[in-house]
Amino acid sequence: VFALTNNQNLAKKGVWVFGIDPQKQTEKALKFVLDNGHENIVALLPQNAYGLLLFESLSDFAEDNFVNLKKIEFYEPSINSQQKAAKSLAKGFDIYEDYLNLVKKNSSNDEIEIVEKPFDSVFIAASGQTLTVLASELQYNNVDPKKIQYLGISSWEDDSILSEPALDGGVFVATTDTFQKNVSSIYRKSFNKDMPSIAMIAYDILALFSSIAKLKDNITIDDFLIEEGYLGLRGLFRLNEDGTVERSFDLKAIKKKKFIVYEKASSSWTN
Repeated sequence: VFALTNNQNLAKKGVWVFGIDPQKQTEKALKFVLDNGHENIVALLPQNAYGLLLFESLSDFAEDNFVNLKKIEFYEPSINSQQKAAKSLAKGFDIYEDYLNLVKKNSSNDEIEIVEKPFDSVFIAASGQTLTVLASELQYNNVDPKKIQYLGISSWEDDSILSEPALDGGVFVATTDTFQKNVSSIYRKSFNKDMPSIAMIAYDILALFSSIAKLKDNITIDDFLIEEGYLGLRGLFRLNEDGTVERSFDLKAIKKKKFIVYEKASSSWTN
């Protein structure tokens, strides 16, 4: 079974979960900030099963890597709830900004009590309008994106967020689009609309099965377990015996209202 879902609980031998795993993306995003010396992380998560899943990933990563997960706020679908969650998360930044201004103006070298930055990275699990509401409210409450790393996963990859100033410089994890351009163009000309992301996975499954079927008549599970993996429309992937599908991810950034590739996904498992 090739399942078009990202529910990893369904994975088992003979049932491969092909949906993009949000937990693996979250781990890569956190590893990025950790590698850049950030150790004080907070998060904004939706108040639902998806948010609880990411809460588990954040907690596990923090425990395994000695990261300080300082605060997590959950938000509901309403704008009022989103603004309230972001404002609560930003507590302490007004005092921190006052401290920085005081240091800047201190020409007499008077002793000033040090105020530590409340956190250095904020992980936002959201998309579209919700993401822009959360990010703008954080910035309004002194969480300066020039001083704090805004962080996300593939749900960020939506042109509607590019005009939000608070997200400029933000980094997120997503599958690579290197191999999508030609097929996406053909799809658009054929159906007069853009190819849905899930359709790319379906095409990859069909191509994968076709490539194996050409080699032999009687196919077994082991025939799909190729260590070097496959290159699909959403990048490098390989199937594991336990039903999980391992993927290589891009790190992307938002710069001047454009998505740019900050760090390319690996094209080989040996890299």
